[in-house]
Amino acid sequence: MTPPVEEARRRSASDYRFGKVLGEGSFSTVYLAKDIHTNKEYAIKVLEKAHIIREKKSEYVMREKEVLRILGSSCPYFVRLYWTFQDSEHLYFVLTYAKNGELLKQIDKCGCFTIECARYYAAEMVLALEYLHGKGIVHRDLKPENVLFDENWHILITDFGSAKILKTDNTENQKCDNDALDKGDKRRRTSFVGTAQFVSPEMLSESSSSPASDLWALGCIIYQMVSGVMPFRGRSEFLIFQKILNLEYEYPDGFDPQAKDLVQKLLVKNPIERLGATDEAPYTSIRFVEGNLILKQGLIDKKKGLFARRRMFLLTFGPHLYYVDPVAMVLKGEIPWSEDLRSEAKNFKTFFIHTPNRKYYLEDPEGYALQWCKAIDEVKAYYHPEQ
Repeated sequence: MTPPVEEARRRSASDYRFGKVLGEGSFSTVYLAKDIHTNKEYAIKVLEKAHIIREKKSEYVMREKEVLRILGSSCPYFVRLYWTFQDSEHLYFVLTYAKNGELLKQIDKCGCFTIECARYYAAEMVLALEYLHGKGIVHRDLKPENVLFDENWHILITDFGSAKILKTDNTENQKCDNDALDKGDKRRRTSFVGTAQFVSPEMLSESSSSPASDLWALGCIIYQMVSGVMPFRGRSEFLIFQKILNLEYEYPDGFDPQAKDLVQKLLVKNPIERLGATDEAPYTSIRFVEGNLILKQGLIDKKKGLFARRRMFLLTFGPHLYYVDPVAMVLKGEIPWSEDLRSEAKNFKTFFIHTPNRKYYLEDPEGYALQWCKAIDEVKAYYHPEQ
């Protein structure tokens, strides 16, 4: 498909009216900018070429651009790279403007999140990481400053300069080269990839990383959302590192027990033993929801006559209720939604969905039929409120 002329033409800084500074990094500044042709707002990351060359940061810049290219616009939980251009002194990345700022600022503002709010954003981060890891990318610097909010208060993960792109071809040497590059950079900077309070034990002890490293950071973020503070704290990076390596942290009084159970399963020293590290997760399930937020998903036995087939059900905004073959990862259908749709729980496992033309017989092997009916009823009430 040929892109619109407005998008295809060559761009420059003169196409934008630059406003306030949104953030500053070690070798870049992010500005709020407005397209003078469309009045649309963007976040433009401006990088100084001389500084990048002097500090040997070219690899980071190219890595971020490549990751953003791979991610494209197919998942709603990441900032999007619209255009890049340059002049004699600067590089410019035109990115999604996250109108509601950083997760960290919201935690600081509120003190801590309600458990419902923390659960909601933890779920969005899990979906984002499933998609990211499914694309063969490890973020390696996941932290509340790198989780932003869009105008509708959905997350946008950003800052992929430290990311690792896993090689999908049969070349183990290239994998080693990727890690060797980071180890060499570590020696050069006497530092590490990531941020002290969120770095995983294996990245400290072995300078190695995998998708499980992001799961460790997720555990730290959930802890911070629930308690308002980071799990690993100290007066210096050295003391923080010692606490991470010794798994030395405490839960404050009143810490939600369900959140505690989840954090404990993520903050595990052996990366292979972390919750989700070895799951054959349906990474591509999000492609079936057409940009709509997944509200609930799970494996359900869909019965028809004497036969039952196991499907991944996805309840989303829209509203939609999709079902997917979890093995072949093929969209098999959608239960048609209308104001006449009705759910009915028979027991903890069995429930029905009534539509004007059909009755769907469903069974949840985990026994969450009541929760499914409740979620469906809540979505129906949202879209079809009783008069």
